[in-house]
Amino acid sequence: MSRWSVWLLSSMFVLLSTSSAHASAIFPPTIQSTLELGYALDCVLCHDDENGGKTTVNRPVGRTMIRYGLMAGDTQSLIVILGKMRDARDDSDKDGISDIDELKAKTNPNVNNDTGEEPEDYPPPTYGCQASGAPGTPRTGGWAAMAAAGMALLGLRARTPQRRAARARRKGRGT
Repeated sequence: MSRWSVWLLSSMFVLLSTSSAHASAIFPPTIQSTLELGYALDCVLCHDDENGGKTTVNRPVGRTMIRYGLMAGDTQSLIVILGKMRDARDDSDKDGISDIDELKAKTNPNVNNDTGEEPEDYPPPTYGCQASGAPGTPRTGGWAAMAAAGMALLGLRARTPQRRAARARRKGRGT
């Protein structure tokens, strides 16, 4: 396999191996300690069930966190996102009480206090390149995209005409 193929495959692996939020067992305790909650949270705050998984982040609060760019296992970004949600007074269930205030009051920020239901018109979650860094703004990339671009550039550098000519000379084909 040529060096170019190795670089291309490596770049594709890095790009495709990144993911957005999925069940991270460290997230509920991180939320609890960051917001100084006096009770334990579970994964159904964001996920359809306790098993989690990238495609099960269908609860309004989880969708809000993904729109802010939450990545699986990244507790530092979770802490930053909780601060952004607090400052923006995000209200995922559209009942007039912010998600953070509802969590502190031990009420469900996914269920509208007036209707008793989750909002139906909440935007569906997006993953990967479609996920944004903040609500309403496009994502500008990340470490994976930069790493993939760097690998691709290194691969291209290996394909310069001088290197091809030198390789051909070594193989006895001449220039």
